[in-house]
This record gives sequence, C-alpha cells and structure tokens, in this order.
Amino acid sequence: MDTIVFKKRVFRIFLFCFAVSLGQSDVMNGQSNSQTVVYADKFPGDDAAAKISAAIASLSSDGGIVDATNFKGIQYTHANPLAGVNKPLLLLLGPSTFLADAPWVLPPAVIVRGMGRLYIGNKGSVIKASSKFPKNTAVIQIGLSANGFTQGTRIENLNIDGSAIEGVSGVLSENSGEQSGVFFVDIGHCGKYGIHFTGANSQFFSIENVEIYPQDAGTPETVGIYIDGLALPATVQNVTVVATKERPALAAVQLDRTYGGVYESIHGEYVSHVLQIGVTGPVNGIVAMNISGSNNGVTDVVLVSPIQGTSGFQLGGLNSFGSKCTINDMRNGVSNKNPSVGTYSDEKK
Repeated sequence: MDTIVFKKRVFRIFLFCFAVSLGQSDVMNGQSNSQTVVYADKFPGDDAAAKISAAIASLSSDGGIVDATNFKGIQYTHANPLAGVNKPLLLLLGPSTFLADAPWVLPPAVIVRGMGRLYIGNKGSVIKASSKFPKNTAVIQIGLSANGFTQGTRIENLNIDGSAIEGVSGVLSENSGEQSGVFFVDIGHCGKYGIHFTGANSQFFSIENVEIYPQDAGTPETVGIYIDGLALPATVQNVTVVATKERPALAAVQLDRTYGGVYESIHGEYVSHVLQIGVTGPVNGIVAMNISGSNNGVTDVVLVSPIQGTSGFQLGGLNSFGSKCTINDMRNGVSNKNPSVGTYSDEKK
C-alpha cells in the first residue's frame, strides 16, 4: 500500500513539473499561460515593428498586453507596428528609441505606454522620425481616418521627436472621443504642430501634462497644440510650450471652429501668443484659466482674433510675467496690459 501511495505522489509531482515546464516554455516563446500577455522581443521579425506586429497577432480577439520593454537602445520600425489591429491592446515600451520610417497609427482601443520622459538617469521611451520619414506627416496618428470615430485610444509617458523634418507634427488625431488623448508626453523638433486634434466628431478627449519644444524646427507659424473643428468640449491642461529666441513660434495653443472645452494651466515662452482664439473660425463657450506668458518674446498672453462669431468665452487667472500684453481682444477692441487679470469675458468687456 505504501508503495502505491508513493508512486501516486511521484506521478503527481511529475505532472506538476511537466505543467510548469510547459508554462516556462510558453514564456520563453514570448507567451504567457493566459495568452493575454506576450513579449515582443521573443517573436520573429526583421525589426522591432515586425516583432511587435507578430506579438499582437498572437493575441486572441479579446486582445491583451504586448510587452516590448525588453527592447533596448536604438530599434528600427520600417512600417507601422500597429497596422491592422482590431482588438483592445496595451503596448508597453521600455528604454528604447524607436526610429520610425513611417507613422505609428493607433486604431481604436489601443494604448501605447512608455516608461517616461528623457531625464537625468532615465533614458525614457522615444518614438523618433528617421531620415526616411515622410514630410508633412505626424509621427503618431490617433484614429484611422477623418470619417471614423476613435474611443479609448491614447499615448502615455512617451517622448516624440520629429527630427526637424519639414512640416512634421508630433501627434495628429481625427475624431477622437472619450478616454482618448495624450498624457505625460514630451514632444520635440516638430515644426508644424506639436499636437493637432481635429474633426467634427471629436469630443471629451484630454491632453494633459504635455511639454513641447520645437527647437531647431520652430518657425513663425509653429503652433504647440492646435484644436480645430470640435463640435463638443475637450480638456487641455498642464501644458508648457517653449520655443527659442532664434526660432520663435506663433502660439502655444490655438483654437479654431471649436465649441466648449476647458483650457487650463498653459504656459508659453518665445511664442507670439500663449493662447490664440478664433483665427480661421469662431470659438464659442470655452473656459481658459491660469494662462501665463513670460518676458521671453511673448506678445500676448491671450489673443482673441477679430473674426466674426467668437463669443461666450470666460478667462481667468491670467499672468503676463513680462509679456507685452495680457489680453488683446481684437474682437471687442480691448487691450489689457495689467500684469495679472483675475477674470475676463466677452460679456464684460
């Protein structure tokens, strides 16, 4: 009897060890037991994009997590690693610089999350335009087309580098909706827009904790964040846009053809206008708070252009910090050069 019990125990231990071995084999092949987490560096492919794409394809239709944090140093992406994705996805990036020959285009319900900004002791996660990157294109696009509608799609904890290629923007989004946006992202060397959100279906997205440095790509037409054509509100907050004395930019944030929204805690340096309202189309019903300039080349903290139709805006907590003008409301013929302005609206001009 004791011999039989002993043999049963040995057999159970064998089965357990065999199961563990299978699990370890799955992990070594880039897959977890549950198939909801896969490791991109374990998959075949000619470059990081191909490996990431293969890892995504291995997930079920329920989606999952692709862990690309084991990529280190310079990694090449000759194509969009997210092409054809039609399942929920969280892509994790590590301390690597991904040199992109083509834009990264995020379909709906895709999140790309890095390990943070470039800083002392932190290499960060960088998506950078290569020398082959096309002109007049955005490094990252949120959404597939102007006719679609994108929800739950965002980039987080990343650095985006446009490499000062002509007409390049950092992020372009068309028709983004709830739980979409840009969070904790640094953008550099982009001469057109740092971020451009547009589309009549855009609504309730967020752009938060963003820093934009055009640097050697800056021109007198460069805009840090351009919001255009929104039919419903959005949120933009905690934004810093700093150009250079040699290459000043036009505006930290520009709004056109936009209805509603909150724009809060925006700071600009070496930009003509920190917040520019209604240049090519009317802006209605926005709230802008805690907007600040500096004595570094800022003409207006807030500029309201004279275009017809702009109305219903509320401004508060404006600080010039040496800017030439705090409020330049060309629409209503008001110029306020006080260093600080508590509240202002077009209804109390």
